[in-house]
This record gives sequence, C-alpha cells and structure tokens, in this order.
Amino acid sequence: MSAESGGEARSGPDRRVLVVDDDPSVRSVICRILSRAGTSVTAASDGHEAIDALSAGPFDVVLTDAFMPGMGGIALLRALRERDQDVAVLLVTGSEETGLKDQALGLGVFACLEKPLRARDLVAAVDRAAESTRLARQTRRATHASGPDRR
Repeated sequence: MSAESGGEARSGPDRRVLVVDDDPSVRSVICRILSRAGTSVTAASDGHEAIDALSAGPFDVVLTDAFMPGMGGIALLRALRERDQDVAVLLVTGSEETGLKDQALGLGVFACLEKPLRARDLVAAVDRAAESTRLARQTRRATHASGPDRR
C-alpha cells in the first residue's frame, strides 16, 4: 500500500493498530490493553501475517516484536517501508542491544520499547505514534498536492 492511499491517522475507537508478536500470550496482553484503551487492534503472529494484514488497509501504528522466527521485526520494517513510508512503527524488544536499535532507527522506526511493557506507557507510545502518522500523512499529501517543483 502506498502512503498516498493511506488514510488519516485516527484517535479513539477508529484508530487502527497492527500488533505483531510470535508469543501468543504477549500478543494477547498487548491487544487487550490497546482494545481497552479504545483502539481497533489487528493481531498477527509473524511478519508474513502482518504483510497480509497490511494489504487489507492502512494502519495508524504497527507495533512489532524485534525477534520472531522467519521474518523478524527489522525485516518486517523493511517490507513495511516499501508499502507505507508514513506509518509509525514501534519496535518491542526484550534486549538492550544497541546495534538493533541503531538499525531500527536508521529504517525509520518511531520508537523502541523494552519489555516488560507497562500498560500506560504502551498506550502513551501508541498515542504519540498515531499522531506522528497523522502528521506525516498530512505533510505527504500537502507536498504531493503542491507538485514536485514546490518541495
């Protein structure tokens, strides 16, 4: 999906978040926390399921585990950027590995969150990320509307 076809980032119950984690219990807890905060949540157990979900429509935030079998968080981030340059991505890791964070930041990750996650910190991070997506999409539309000569 291209950024131009992506919708506005939404707040409240209309906000869409894709949660990607191979651990069913972690994925379930994150989804429950975000749902209780009024967010529409789609869950995926791996990067391939996430790509399929992305094909169904735009998300305001993608929250993904860094380490998953098959397609991990960094590979998913690369694939995601080919489809949507504006959606904010939150990378969740249990590791304090600086190289991973540097690589993720170089690929445009919005923030790296370390496990264990506290519910209020998770919801606040998703709120900030969704606002970032909204602003990025507005900027892209304005730039696109003004034409390539006006950048």
